[in-house]
Amino acid sequence: MEHNFVVSTETGQIFGYDTRKIEKPVFSVHGHESACSQVIFSPHIPTMMCTAGTDGYVKVWDISSGSEAVEIAARDVKQGELFSLQFCRDIPWVLAAGGSQGQMAIWDLSESKRIEDQFKAFINKDSYKAEDYDPNAIRVEEATTAEGVTQDEYEDDDESEEEAKIEKKEKKDKKDKKDKKKKKKSKKEDKE
Repeated sequence: MEHNFVVSTETGQIFGYDTRKIEKPVFSVHGHESACSQVIFSPHIPTMMCTAGTDGYVKVWDISSGSEAVEIAARDVKQGELFSLQFCRDIPWVLAAGGSQGQMAIWDLSESKRIEDQFKAFINKDSYKAEDYDPNAIRVEEATTAEGVTQDEYEDDDESEEEAKIEKKEKKDKKDKKDKKKKKKSKKEDKE
């Protein structure tokens, strides 16, 4: 947004300013539980602001009103303390975050129907190649819990637990089969 800039603090505060009225912030929000380490704006959606914090969360904000920042979504990207955040210049909804675990997390914001519905009308269609994004594609609603774990992650955890149970049972069955063979062999030897 023209004439605006945003700063963040060690305490997680985020302040938005208009350069024409620098005396006081246009908006102020407590964005993160610890330091807000990065604030960026989408190159494709002028009303979308994203932040990263040392609390491990990436947050998506709507600043379309000009007088407030409204949190639309948050996700713990499981990279520890976050230090960097960047939008993909070629695809409107892709965001990458880097943190203390030394890896990068990719978040396709279009996976969230709530995010897409909030910003779809504001997307600058000249800022990307149409073939890189299909706005008519069916999107899956993504439920994020208070802990920042998505429903998909819970389902993945459930599948992992189920797989572990199956693997454990298979090992037990295999061991039982071996034990049974040993007992048979032992009984056979006793008879001889």
